[in-house]
Amino acid sequence: MKPDSPGAKRTNWLLIKHSDRFAKPGDRDALLAEDRSIASGRPMAAIAAGKGKSATPFMTATKAAPDARPKKAGG
Repeated sequence: MKPDSPGAKRTNWLLIKHSDRFAKPGDRDALLAEDRSIASGRPMAAIAAGKGKSATPFMTATKAAPDARPKKAGG
């Protein structure tokens, strides 16, 4: 993908998610219902207010990335 501005050093990328072993019929938008950041775990209202711990860039993190799969209800 093209850089977002001339001379930009950040690499833009696009992820296309295909069906895999975690895909479930009828579960297409389950992750969109989550009200938290995958990178920081903060609710969207905290992010909008600029409160809480900032995200760790999981593409460059030294620890394992957060689990992006939606949590099961009641568990």
